[in-house]
Amino acid sequence: MNIKITNKDIVWNYLGYGITFGINVILLPLVLHFLSEEELGLWYVFTSIGALVTLFDFGFAPQIARNITYAFSGATELLKIGYKESDKQQQTPNTKLLMEIVSASKFLYFVIAILSLLILLSFGTYYIFRISDDILSKNYLISWVIFSFGCFLNLKYSYFNALYRGIGQFVELNKSIVFSRAIQLISSIILLKFGFGILAVSIAYTTNTVVFRLLLLLFYKRSDLFHNIDFPKKKEYNLASKINTLRIIWYNAWRDGLVTVSYYIVSQSNVLISSYYFGLSATASYALSVQIITFITSSSTIIFGSLQPAISQASIANDFEGKKHLFSLGWSFYFILFIILLLIFYFFGIPLLSLIQSNTTINPLILFLYAIFMLLTTNFNLSASYISASNKLPYAKSFIISALLSVILALIFARFTKTNIYGLIIAHLIVQSLYNNWKWPLYVFKELDTNPFKMIKYSYNYLILKYNLNKL
Repeated sequence: MNIKITNKDIVWNYLGYGITFGINVILLPLVLHFLSEEELGLWYVFTSIGALVTLFDFGFAPQIARNITYAFSGATELLKIGYKESDKQQQTPNTKLLMEIVSASKFLYFVIAILSLLILLSFGTYYIFRISDDILSKNYLISWVIFSFGCFLNLKYSYFNALYRGIGQFVELNKSIVFSRAIQLISSIILLKFGFGILAVSIAYTTNTVVFRLLLLLFYKRSDLFHNIDFPKKKEYNLASKINTLRIIWYNAWRDGLVTVSYYIVSQSNVLISSYYFGLSATASYALSVQIITFITSSSTIIFGSLQPAISQASIANDFEGKKHLFSLGWSFYFILFIILLLIFYFFGIPLLSLIQSNTTINPLILFLYAIFMLLTTNFNLSASYISASNKLPYAKSFIISALLSVILALIFARFTKTNIYGLIIAHLIVQSLYNNWKWPLYVFKELDTNPFKMIKYSYNYLILKYNLNKL
């Protein structure tokens, strides 16, 4: 069964991803108005720790989604490395293998969620006390506990995300995202208006998680796709079967996990370092820039993310031209949209912050410095995503080493120099530019016999032909 990514999938992906990463941007006028600079800094610490918690699946999420794609495309068995090529004309879903993966991942995420909650309520609570002892109040502690339970629920039902992404069902997935984020937005506005402060955004976050999972379950039960597939009975999947499936997935999952941890270190560790060395006020200003650039990055990679299941399916079908076509489109849209959105925010977003009398301001130099860093980082991350479609991760070691060196250099800059937050960004930029920023994009360009200019030209010509734009 072919995974076809339609314009409808892409539109809903934009809505889903845009709201997922843009919810705090949409709420900025209220959050910046109702929260003090210290409270805003503390909330950014909450979200950074929440991002850290998502790493507890240690690489299973992308690996599970990838193997679901293989099973849905007709793979006969899971392999530790690579895949068995399927006949392009015979891509009937292997329902037995598909349900083995889903059953095993459901068990896995339940265990991970329990362990994560225990860590959040123990070590996480200690860290919150440590950085906010001067401003700690009962509301902050309650907010942290509620936020922790939201993270628990988010992890427990993560296997649903992998299932929907693995089979390319982006419309249903993103409808759930849009509706649940709308609930979060409404809840945040109401609770902030009534003076709940940081407690408001914690309650709204957890409410979003509950609604999102309930909607995914509802779509699953009502989906024609799942009703038309003759799934084996659940009792066939005992504990031994689940462990065996996880053992095969684990071979690359732990590498993917280390890569994911590395990406977290690269993108989020500076928030924690800054809060420790420079205080919550300075962290709030830096984290606001990080939030904006993260939103821009996420919006720019939506099309590439939409095409990822199709790239994996093209890999298992040994379709070279298909892979080249899909990667070129995804990469071109990423690069062009990133530049456009960055300029839009600079000329319109920054003046808007002054207009709403924000308590937290943006430093344009930090904004552009971090933007350059993320532009390069995302470039090699997209290349890594393409490589991983073949169930091989040659980049894992270099990602891990670079991430560790980045943190060490950032800590040195923070502790022994006066570069402040500039030094934190520069430290990561220096280390990543030594290898990852050029190695893996070049690896993919050589394999596909292309380069950035060819990909942009190809994508332009493709859009002209497909949508008949030359007649406009």
